[in-house]
Amino acid sequence: MPSSTRLPKGSHLQDGAAEGARSSNAIYLALIVASIWLATGSALSTRFHLVFSYETISTVTPALEVLAVSNTALIALGIIALAFPFCVHFRSDDRHWPLGLAFASAATLPLWLVVARCVSEATPEPALWEIVWYAIFTGLALNRLSRFEMLASDSMCQPEDRLTDVVCQPEDGAAFVNTGWFGHTILGVAAMGAFAWWFLQGHWYYENFRLGFNDFGHFTQRIANTAAGRGFLLETSVLPTFWDHFNPGLAFLVPIWWLWPSVYLVIALQSLALAFPAVLLASIARKLGSSVLSATLWGLAWLLHPCIGQMNIAYTYGWHPVTVAVPLLLMAYRLLLSSRFLSSTVTVIIACSFEEGVIVVVGCFAAAMLLRSLVNRPIDLDQRTVLSMRSWFAIFVIATVSFGIIYTSSGLATFQTGRFARLGNSAWEIVLSPL
Repeated sequence: MPSSTRLPKGSHLQDGAAEGARSSNAIYLALIVASIWLATGSALSTRFHLVFSYETISTVTPALEVLAVSNTALIALGIIALAFPFCVHFRSDDRHWPLGLAFASAATLPLWLVVARCVSEATPEPALWEIVWYAIFTGLALNRLSRFEMLASDSMCQPEDRLTDVVCQPEDGAAFVNTGWFGHTILGVAAMGAFAWWFLQGHWYYENFRLGFNDFGHFTQRIANTAAGRGFLLETSVLPTFWDHFNPGLAFLVPIWWLWPSVYLVIALQSLALAFPAVLLASIARKLGSSVLSATLWGLAWLLHPCIGQMNIAYTYGWHPVTVAVPLLLMAYRLLLSSRFLSSTVTVIIACSFEEGVIVVVGCFAAAMLLRSLVNRPIDLDQRTVLSMRSWFAIFVIATVSFGIIYTSSGLATFQTGRFARLGNSAWEIVLSPL
């Protein structure tokens, strides 16, 4: 009989102890990186970042930046920081976590610049690129550290056409939260709550501060004038129709104005336009193969993202018609995923009619899909790209040409170029000013 190989007594215990030690060391390292990352985010959160002029304004001295963080920012950043050791705990034996922590470490570069400013006045002043750097490497870090969740989702789920379909069969208690009705209910309640909050917020700002002089008043007046027969989308008789923005889509809101001729209509409309995309985003995630839990989290992330909430009040005193294009663009992509090409095209055109800038968004998205198609060659294109490279290239060209024609012939070029005059003397100089 062949002799059997027996492991030395206690070897299993030794292996387990060694593995536990490696896991503990990985978690300790993740805690250290998370702490430094948290300090970096705390320092950056104390600054004002002016995207309009690419400037950054420090509110405190470099030595106090980390300590001057607000409670809200600290809680939000702390929750994200906990994701680093949490993910490492579940994948300490995986090859992805070291790279994830390396990306997180790279994201802390702005903090070392803060330290350098404390000891030397020769260090460059805070700049906008620091928060962009922080965001990029934070995203890369979380992408690597959370990759196990995506792999599990891909292995358990198949793309379906509706958010409420139950296609995942995860183990243990996760089955409960992956049922369609649960995700639908949670996301629906959250979206309705966000809608109510944003409406009350807009209502309060309008009643207490009478905001509405700029964009709020400009575009609402055009709807009211058109509804009353005082010219098609004219703000006043002395200005052309599209003197500042190309937005013929405002005409779609005229019938609604007939039913509810009030400024609260546009406040409610914007609240709905910001809340409903959460459901659309979850539906897109489901169509692309995510579990109900993952899709629900995507929708909740939309509602909790600070930029989304800021859009409700930051568009120059309350309302801007470009927000109407947000759910339309997501709806168009959702229709595209279902191969409803005509409906998707019509929806995109309607979205673009609410502001010329939406045409740029469509063109950039087409360019991104085209790049994805080129990178994936000769691998078969997955359903995220949907269309062929020629189709995406055609959309990019159409969007570019359309924007050029509208910009030069609709009458808005003089006003828009004048707004950014400090960045350059021509449209091309303004476009290239970040460089």
